[in-house]
Amino acid sequence: KPEVKIVVTYPDGLTREGDNLDLTCIAEGKPHPYQINWLRVEEDVPPHAVVTGSDLYIENLNKSYNGTYRCVASNAVGEAYDDYILYVYDAPTTIPTPTTNPVNTQVSPSNLLSSTSNNKSEELQISDRPLQFKPQSAY
Repeated sequence: KPEVKIVVTYPDGLTREGDNLDLTCIAEGKPHPYQINWLRVEEDVPPHAVVTGSDLYIENLNKSYNGTYRCVASNAVGEAYDDYILYVYDAPTTIPTPTTNPVNTQVSPSNLLSSTSNNKSEELQISDRPLQFKPQSAY
């Protein structure tokens, strides 16, 4: 009966959304396995997955590909398999670039003091609540 082992050729770390996945099925036995099949337990292998001999290659991972992938090796004595459980993690978080540059709406007291040079009361609108601001008279 063959001995089967799945090796992750790529990636080295976590499998993330958008990454590629490359699995290699190593099958040995006497006689040497004549057939190696890849399947996904209880589901279909993603349609764009490429099987080349003992390799399974899936591009551009997404979470719908989560599941158990099985390599089955057969020889004259029988068959054996190994399972690989794919869990696709979120893509690395990058700070999204806003499509519009937000205007800095924070008002600091120094801005207020520099912007009110006369001694009149000014009303400032901050988050829909009017605030009374009376500048200090010069000493």
